[in-house]
Amino acid sequence: MRLIFKLSPQPLNKKKSGAFLPLLLCLLLSPPSSASADTVSKKFIGEEIIIEGLSLSYQLRFQEALAVFSRLETEHPGSPASTFYPAAITWGYVESDLRWRRVAELHAQTDVTNVFSAGTAKKLLDDMNRTIAICEKLLENNEEDFEPLFYLAGAHGFASRMEYYNGNYLSAMLHGKDSADNFELLLIKHPDKGDALLGPGIYKYFLGRLSKTVRFVVWILGRSGSKEEGLKLIETAYRDSTLSRTESADFLAMIYGRFEEDFSTGLYWADKIEKENRASPLANYHRLLISHRSGDRIGEERAAIGLKKKMMPIAKGLNNDWENLLDYTIGAVKQENGETESARGYFLKAYNAPNLDPWLKKELRYRLDIN
Repeated sequence: MRLIFKLSPQPLNKKKSGAFLPLLLCLLLSPPSSASADTVSKKFIGEEIIIEGLSLSYQLRFQEALAVFSRLETEHPGSPASTFYPAAITWGYVESDLRWRRVAELHAQTDVTNVFSAGTAKKLLDDMNRTIAICEKLLENNEEDFEPLFYLAGAHGFASRMEYYNGNYLSAMLHGKDSADNFELLLIKHPDKGDALLGPGIYKYFLGRLSKTVRFVVWILGRSGSKEEGLKLIETAYRDSTLSRTESADFLAMIYGRFEEDFSTGLYWADKIEKENRASPLANYHRLLISHRSGDRIGEERAAIGLKKKMMPIAKGLNNDWENLLDYTIGAVKQENGETESARGYFLKAYNAPNLDPWLKKELRYRLDIN
């Protein structure tokens, strides 16, 4: 789940270089993790619990989601889901923090600073290694068993990402290769299961974005893919999966809005996110990013205000600067639209809040012309 970095990590909205980094990024996959309410047949152990927890997670109600996921260990001990989903809540907190920073940084006037905790990366890495051990034990009896393969691919993807953020590049690549190998095996052995398609779809799309030279190297390593193939797999995952509908729509909104610059299609998929989970703020998150990239400042302001409104019911469960970052964002858009006094009101509200994020405080001092 993308719910939720020691490398001296760069801000996530900055481009990173390196011939293998695009490949690495497409291997650092969080596993599919959203839910269709009308599931009939059960494909996963503890499916009802997982669906309930994931729905809460996409609403960013992480404390409630953790309480639900904790039932997996009691009711289904020995299942990889019992270690995987509670651990993924750690990433949920991190990713939610990063989303609001990412939004505010669209309007940054000062240098951004890092926000990821190396301790968080270590904890998540340890938890995913536990999940990997459970899956490998289960696969000793049946190496093509769908559910252990599903969680094994996702856990290696998480581990790859955490090792990368810790600066352990070789380990990150090895975990990434294991993740890709298992996603590929899922695609080959279980093509009829929609949840098996999202991971392969993502990495095949990003492989298709590589230069021809790098794609040749990747081909030598036994990997292939195209943007078209990847998008088709992700769209099929949205249509046919049990746990991956919101996650698929989330990726499609991001891909079309950011990489393809097909803004209308990106907004279409943002609408699908809202259809899957109306209480989730993620649709407005994508609308804001897409409106910003397309130059629609009115749409960006509307999405930011809508995003703040969606966040209000869950404010008590989040210990971060989300409201201050959104107030800053609304103020920045208003200032850029010439609404100086209204913008100043939003800036002052954020600036006077306690325990401000250091970067945000610096940014607000600049905007308010405070020496």
